[in-house]
Amino acid sequence: SRFLNSPGAQLLGVARAIADSWADAVDARISVVTGGITNRLYRLDSDRPTLLVRLYGENTEVIIDREAENALFARLSETGFGPTYYGRFLNGRVEGFLDGFRALEPSEMSDPHLRQLIARCLAEMHGIPPLTAEPQLWSTLRRWMRLAQGVGLVDLEGAARSLEQLERSFFVVGTWAVIQAKYSPIDFDYLGYARLRLGRVRS
Repeated sequence: SRFLNSPGAQLLGVARAIADSWADAVDARISVVTGGITNRLYRLDSDRPTLLVRLYGENTEVIIDREAENALFARLSETGFGPTYYGRFLNGRVEGFLDGFRALEPSEMSDPHLRQLIARCLAEMHGIPPLTAEPQLWSTLRRWMRLAQGVGLVDLEGAARSLEQLERSFFVVGTWAVIQAKYSPIDFDYLGYARLRLGRVRS
């Protein structure tokens, strides 16, 4: 059906500007994709590759580093691990739509066959070279704690102490990885993981 409203026309305009295969599109079918918790998601269908247009939720950049997120998404797309990354615009991103796929239900994740497939996919994902060698977890958590100051709903001093204890626990995780490297039959770079964890403790 033809877009007769402004939001639909804007979505089509974004698709035409970013996805080369949509450059001359004059019509599309649009549907809302449910399940997003920080974004509004729209599926665009036509006689060309189906697109997903992701509109970032208001103020979500306070929590999510959109530059890092888009760089990671592009890397996953380049390696064939994620959907096609067409490009970004001011408040969103255009992606390929994974037709025929769905998220696993929690009950399905305990299926022995699916567990093996999940493990293989995770191993493949962890084999992709990272964008940066510096872990982002602790800096992100500290940034969130700074943002939470003044809200008065949590004990930030206590949370800071817990964060320090958690960071120290990386020594335990690193030691576990060294043991796994020697005894585990799983094909995984446990020593590399141990160096990362123990190196973080030293820093």
